[in-house]
Amino acid sequence: MDIKWLDYRSALKRIYFSDRSLIPLETDDFQDFWKFFDKYLDVARRKSIRSEPVASGRPSFGGALTSSRYSRYYRQLYVPVLDKTERYAARSLPTNVVAEFEYVLNCYVEFRQRKSLGKLKAIQRAQRNLPIYLFKGDIVRLVRSEQVVIIAGDTGCGKSTQTIQYLLGAGFDRIACTQPRRIACISLCKRVAYETLNVYGSSVAYQIRFERTKTASTKGLFLTEGLLLRQLSIDPDLSAYDVVIMDEIHERHLQGDFLLGVLRDLVLKRRELKLVLMSATINLELFSGYFERAPILQVPGRLYPIKLVYMPLPAKESKSERIDPSPYRGILSMIDQKYPASERGDVLIFLSGITEITTVAEALKEYADLSETRRWVILMLHSTLSLDDQDRVFDITPDGVRKCILSTNIAETSVTIDGVRFVVDSGKVKEMRYDADTKMHTLKECWISQASAEQRKGRAGRTGPGNCYRFYSPQQYEKFDKYTEPEIRRVSLSSLLLQMYHLNIADPRNFRFIEPPNKDSIENAITHLKDQSALTNEELLSPLGQILVNLPVDVRIGKMLVMGCLFQQIQPILTVAAALDVQSPFTSRSFRDLEAQSLRGQLMSDSGDPFALLNVYREWLNVKAQNRESSTRWCRKRGIEEQRLYEISKLRSQFKGILEDSDLIEHKELHLSAAQRRIRKGEVLRLKSLKRKFQSSQRSRKVLKLKHWDDELEPDAAEEGNTTSTADELKDVRAVDFYITHTSSEIEANINELAMDDLSLCVMKSIVCGALYPQYGVLDVHNSYKPGSDLVIHSKAKSFLLLHPNGCLAQDAESLCVLQDGEGRSGRHHLIFYSLLLETTKPYAVNTVRAPALHSLLLFARHIDTSADFHRIVCDQFVEFQIVIRNPKSEHVDTKTEAESGQDPSGPGSGSGSGTDSIEDLVFEAVQIRQRFAQCLERKLAGDKYRSQSLPKRIHRFFRHELLYSLRHLLPADVKSLYGCSDSAAGGRDKATAVTDYLTVGSLAKVGQVEDAASYLTKKWRCDNCGNEFYFSFVQRLEHQNGCVEKGKGSGGGGGDASDDEHSSAKSSANTAQHNDYYCSECCICFDSPINYLKHKRLH
Repeated sequence: MDIKWLDYRSALKRIYFSDRSLIPLETDDFQDFWKFFDKYLDVARRKSIRSEPVASGRPSFGGALTSSRYSRYYRQLYVPVLDKTERYAARSLPTNVVAEFEYVLNCYVEFRQRKSLGKLKAIQRAQRNLPIYLFKGDIVRLVRSEQVVIIAGDTGCGKSTQTIQYLLGAGFDRIACTQPRRIACISLCKRVAYETLNVYGSSVAYQIRFERTKTASTKGLFLTEGLLLRQLSIDPDLSAYDVVIMDEIHERHLQGDFLLGVLRDLVLKRRELKLVLMSATINLELFSGYFERAPILQVPGRLYPIKLVYMPLPAKESKSERIDPSPYRGILSMIDQKYPASERGDVLIFLSGITEITTVAEALKEYADLSETRRWVILMLHSTLSLDDQDRVFDITPDGVRKCILSTNIAETSVTIDGVRFVVDSGKVKEMRYDADTKMHTLKECWISQASAEQRKGRAGRTGPGNCYRFYSPQQYEKFDKYTEPEIRRVSLSSLLLQMYHLNIADPRNFRFIEPPNKDSIENAITHLKDQSALTNEELLSPLGQILVNLPVDVRIGKMLVMGCLFQQIQPILTVAAALDVQSPFTSRSFRDLEAQSLRGQLMSDSGDPFALLNVYREWLNVKAQNRESSTRWCRKRGIEEQRLYEISKLRSQFKGILEDSDLIEHKELHLSAAQRRIRKGEVLRLKSLKRKFQSSQRSRKVLKLKHWDDELEPDAAEEGNTTSTADELKDVRAVDFYITHTSSEIEANINELAMDDLSLCVMKSIVCGALYPQYGVLDVHNSYKPGSDLVIHSKAKSFLLLHPNGCLAQDAESLCVLQDGEGRSGRHHLIFYSLLLETTKPYAVNTVRAPALHSLLLFARHIDTSADFHRIVCDQFVEFQIVIRNPKSEHVDTKTEAESGQDPSGPGSGSGSGTDSIEDLVFEAVQIRQRFAQCLERKLAGDKYRSQSLPKRIHRFFRHELLYSLRHLLPADVKSLYGCSDSAAGGRDKATAVTDYLTVGSLAKVGQVEDAASYLTKKWRCDNCGNEFYFSFVQRLEHQNGCVEKGKGSGGGGGDASDDEHSSAKSSANTAQHNDYYCSECCICFDSPINYLKHKRLH
């Protein structure tokens, strides 16, 4: 053949393989075509086929390929559709090259169709064998005639993959199919694409958090329940869909139950909307009655015979806290003895949690390694494992070897593992429950329901006859609940209620759930939302609540993001908020492997877990920027799951977009030159093409090596050659996705912005702790700060909590040890703020941060009571501070002495913005910071582009000030005597002054013989708003400050906030003060009353 194809290959790729072509660039089909083309050339060379002369314009049909009936009409089989530019480019090629290439292209299409035809016949044969196939006509007929249809299909009937195909084939379009988990959306979409040979193309797609394949031509969409709820908040009528399918409704998740209630009201409003409910094990009467006697279609499952064996454990063992692995080891031994190695069949063991899985896995690994023939590979399946480790359970084993998979209830419905023949059911599950009184989440082990037991048993009969071994008795089984308790009755409802208010549901108390939650849970959630300022007292969404509802995170994390918008720490707070919302990136290996522990330790922070996560993310970005080592290898060495870091990146981008849309932060365009934009556009096109290739390809099942779940990296991955390139990283679809949205300059900028200096760290702590409040605790006075010791804290709701042993503060206990004098006084006492209280084997505080005790509560506490002289301060009726102060008389100021000594009268103690000299000044400064922050937040939520420049520095100075004090947490008996009255606060508070809605001065009982002088004691003070100087008491200072601010607002000055400059007052104090009746011309100071003026004159 006389055509030099290498000279034309680049042009041919550009012309015939665009994104809209039948064979898009960089897909599996694209790669297969070139293999086909190379084979064609090889055959042509062997047969010495020569092309026709260019003038004839015809390819050589004759000998390279077998003659077919399409050869004469090859242009009718597949005619490439070229746009104007591509047609023009094709004209530049020789005619015989174009004709020959299009001929081979058509031969490949014919070859692919013949190949697909055989596959399609096999798929259709399998589909016809599914039990649901017999009900295909009934499903279509019912959906056409009824508005709500319930399909109760047993395990293996095919409802999840076939129903949407039946409806699409019957002419329905705009179909949404919800799934409780993201992994189910992806796997079902790919399965439908496989079964239809992708004849629908992008018409069947999936959409989950951060990822979507949906296009304008999509007719059937798999998505999560939470995502459909978010679409409801934008489009209350769901006008984008004509049919909604809810799958796996028996799982009774929080979002699923709420979505059921919303759709129930929606079908009454939109009569043309069709709703299909599907489940395996379901309370038919409950669901049918909820939808006004909706018709039920029951489809039997397709299960092979399953032998059920009850093997109850002895009572002593079943009640033991630590699981005994010997019964599970006995099952493996029995299988080895009873079944030949040549007879395939894997084992799936259902356990309650990761602790139980690890304990049993260690014992089974020991058994497998002692076996002479090495017949077992022990694997684990749990949400805390890396995705790569989870994927290993789907791989196949070599001949003569079986898999033993230890899993939680994730394998009941969400995951189907082919080849499982033996199921071992412990009968236990761990459920999360929430106690609104103690604010404690409890992961409690309990018996499963009968429905779950049947689901577990069914896993043994999916691909062949199987056995199910139940480690409980038939009598115990009969005592199980028939169905799993709905999640809505077990968890906190704060986020759900926020969504309900956003959907304009008038009163959540009256919303008709399929099974309503406890009324106290609703009231506690409403109270919590009010405390977080997300709801007004009238139970309407506040401006803050309107923003929080758009953030797909917990209320506290959303509040953290909003607070961060007021300061110049956007990048760090985006990272911390995202990191707290995803699963911990640290795998079990990071705490088990000594080398991983050492390397991970370099990333830890003595400030707390959020800052350690910040360090991890920054260093990971640094590895990507330097491009010296594979980021995947870097993560594996430290026991870090890289997938979590990619999730953090996506969440950061999502949060940033929401905050920009809410006008809380400014949108910054990427400044590139024309040449840089062209380069970047080409990079993005190439990366998107790679991403499509990954999405269209199927993960091939690998053959497992004889390695268990905890084996190290493969030998070739552990070699010293750690150098890599970005091209190597782009073999991972997650990396491709990352580089689509992150340029190298953006990565460098993020690295710089995530660096923490002292001011940034202080401000970040204020934001994080302010958002987590009132979730804090006091360290126990008897704590031992030696390595490995349990560290106890006490919160107001729950005493004797432990810092989680995997947390930064627990592993660096010395950072919490404070030097104290004999009376327990120090200037550096800590409070421990936490994001979650979780009780597993013990009650733990998770994601903890340490912060200065006195300063933090002065800024965040909802209730602050003080003695008249500020010697005692009690915050939230829980923490008492006793401050060491100077003699009150020493706080009188001699202005002459100041002037003679050269001391600046506006120095410490003279003004709110200049520093603090005493506890009184510290409290005054805290009040002013709180007022300034509230003003800033109000302006920001009102859409003002305002951003405080001075507030971060002011907070930094505030936390840098040290006072000597002791602290203790109060018991209920202590609270009764706080106010000098045993039964109430009335006695002490009658003479107290409520300075603000959170601060009451003089309400606490006296301590010792301290003189009650604060009510009349005055000191010199300069007002930053008007520039005047006064001799005021604490209360007078605040009264003047508030009045001065209001006067400034009235005159258009914004109360000193317009310029946000603490030294913006252009007026001279002396000139302004001369208009005051009680003005001292010698000292240039004015007074608010004649008594104070006369007292001052005595000093001359």
